[in-house]
Amino acid sequence: MIAEVGPGGLTHRAVAASTGLTLGTVSHKIRTKAELVQVGYGGLYINAVSRLRAQTSVLPSGRETVVGIANFLAENSGSRGIDALHLAVARDPALHQFGLQLRYLRGSTSRSLLQMLLPNRPSQGHLEPALLSGFLSSLSRHYGDWTAEEARAPIRAELEDLMALL
Repeated sequence: MIAEVGPGGLTHRAVAASTGLTLGTVSHKIRTKAELVQVGYGGLYINAVSRLRAQTSVLPSGRETVVGIANFLAENSGSRGIDALHLAVARDPALHQFGLQLRYLRGSTSRSLLQMLLPNRPSQGHLEPALLSGFLSSLSRHYGDWTAEEARAPIRAELEDLMALL
């Protein structure tokens, strides 16, 4: 729902209607708008990370990981849900705790990807995974209006350029 309607359209009533649950059930389980947004964004982020891991976890080396990441980004480049997530967390003080969890999750995911991309490199500090996370996010936004087929090759080329620099 977040990817489709944005955070403003995410209401208890909308969730109840889209899931077939009663408004009372949704309101009982998720009491506030902030909790509703947090649950929605948590699901969105975990879903994206699960799909990314599925694309990359069976790949034996850095070069194959580049292909998996490029495929994931190309297939998800039109989705605005993750961008909406980051903006909402940055703007809403009620989501501060979730923002801390999100930063941890992003750092953990980026660190894992970096280790897959550069398996023989010594462990990284905090900056390198953060830079990779920002770079991957920028690729998603840059190719957001492209089809998956159009975006796949240029995303892969940009990732390979990054690998050459590293």
